[in-house]
Amino acid sequence: MTTLAIFINQAKERALQTAKSIQDLQDNLGFRLVTCQEPLAKWLDLPKEEGTIPKSCIVVGGDGTLLTAAKHYAPKNIPLLGVNAGQLGFLSEVEISSINEALKKLLVGKYQLDQRSMLAVAVRREGMDIANYLGLNDTVVTRGTFARIITVDIRISGHRADRYRADGVIVATPTGSTAYSLAAGGPVVDPQAEVLVVTPICPHSLQGRAMVVRDQETVELEVVHVGGEVMLTVDGQVGYPLQAGDLVTVSRSPVVTRLIRFGDQGFYDNFRSRIIAKREVDSGEI
Repeated sequence: MTTLAIFINQAKERALQTAKSIQDLQDNLGFRLVTCQEPLAKWLDLPKEEGTIPKSCIVVGGDGTLLTAAKHYAPKNIPLLGVNAGQLGFLSEVEISSINEALKKLLVGKYQLDQRSMLAVAVRREGMDIANYLGLNDTVVTRGTFARIITVDIRISGHRADRYRADGVIVATPTGSTAYSLAAGGPVVDPQAEVLVVTPICPHSLQGRAMVVRDQETVELEVVHVGGEVMLTVDGQVGYPLQAGDLVTVSRSPVVTRLIRFGDQGFYDNFRSRIIAKREVDSGEI
């Protein structure tokens, strides 16, 4: 019997109800459900996935839930099926209403795998690595709520590229180019492009522009000056306090996230339907 993992946004009642619906399909569709989430295991009386290797993981929630699941399952080379129980769900493949049909296709192998690059992030202080992270979307060096602007030197594989005086700096994967980086004025990048995007947040200069570099390079962010609290965040979920002189290195990780896709809808179809169309509806253009 095929073993599938399930990972949900435990704060959303809708996600929990969807997990229960998926659990009820086990006997009819012929699969076994496991989870790495202790509360979910208790709520639904599901076995823990310890000692098992699921064929894939069903992720129920929004993009944030999928970003969290990627950190757990990508190193294990387990693909993710995103089920949207959030608002935008840009990384999700199916809506809750389509889960039955999606599971049928998943179990017989009627899907494609969309491979997404990830970030390896390290914080170096006085020549020593003091923190390491894995991310799918982006890493951000940003000032705290009451801090002044920060100064960050940008080096590409050791070569000085720019100095940003700004509210912060984002280094994004192509997947993350449609998230915070896009909101900060960065470009939209095809997820299969082998690049990193470096985007300043509210730069205090007319010359402050985003940069696109090869992902074979290492992007180095050196915190030159701080006017208060400065934080490093990865995928908007984990944070680490920084101080002047800290060096944040960002490179492409050997680990990749594999997303399950059905049908022929491509990245730009998804971008049009999830982001542009939503923007037009919100603004009253359509």
